[in-house]
Amino acid sequence: MSSIKWLCGVAGKEAFAAQSAAVVAVPNVPWAAVCMLTAAGVRPTDAAVKAAALKQQPGAEAWLCARLQLPPLTASLAAQLRSPAGTLYESTARAAAYSADRQDPLLGLLDLFKVDGPGVGVPWHMYFMHPSHMPDLLRIAVNQQDAAAATANAEYLVCSDSQLCERASGPLQDALLLYRMSLLDDQARTQQYDAASILRWILQWKQAEKEQLLANRSAQLQQVSPQLLDELLLLAVARQHSRLIGQLLKMPALQQLQSSTVAALLHHAI
Repeated sequence: MSSIKWLCGVAGKEAFAAQSAAVVAVPNVPWAAVCMLTAAGVRPTDAAVKAAALKQQPGAEAWLCARLQLPPLTASLAAQLRSPAGTLYESTARAAAYSADRQDPLLGLLDLFKVDGPGVGVPWHMYFMHPSHMPDLLRIAVNQQDAAAATANAEYLVCSDSQLCERASGPLQDALLLYRMSLLDDQARTQQYDAASILRWILQWKQAEKEQLLANRSAQLQQVSPQLLDELLLLAVARQHSRLIGQLLKMPALQQLQSSTVAALLHHAI
């Protein structure tokens, strides 16, 4: 650690910045060193950090935690995540402009997982995220040293329909209701409705939203193939994420686990 501190004192920020890509390839860099190197000018791009996480690089997320970034714009993030994988950005120019001061959408989504009492709340963006993003989101989350976001993600995928609807019935439903009502044209808004008509409209809207919520969650869960589940379980074992393993073992793809994965799970349990 003292040698890193000495280097930070004698080398210029340009020299450190030039080594950003190489530094992010080093696994499990101590937090104190990450902070010193970030202050000295090391700035791995979101693309480099994301690539490292997808390659199961331990501790890759530390480079994002150590630097100040603008939080993702909620509307923009939601729109990006609704797009299929591979089309998160409309163009190369848009990608450059977006990543210049804000996080990659999947990394931004992981930042929105909030601590809520003893657990972690799932961002409402998850409810409408395009299913094709789920594999990479799980890979990045499971690779993190803190398993809270990955565990919440897995719990969201395997909870019962009634539990999911209950969790999504609070601020999300209120916000969507106001949004839908705001989209009514001026003529409809000026019409007079009796209480029964308003209640009937609200109940119909809630049923439609419930069906959409459950259908999208089902499509997201289908993205967890037996091969992906094998990969995630082995990574969770390597990271010692015991609670997360318990949630992953509830996935439907469990029926087709590889024997080597079963052996690793048994060794972890023992």
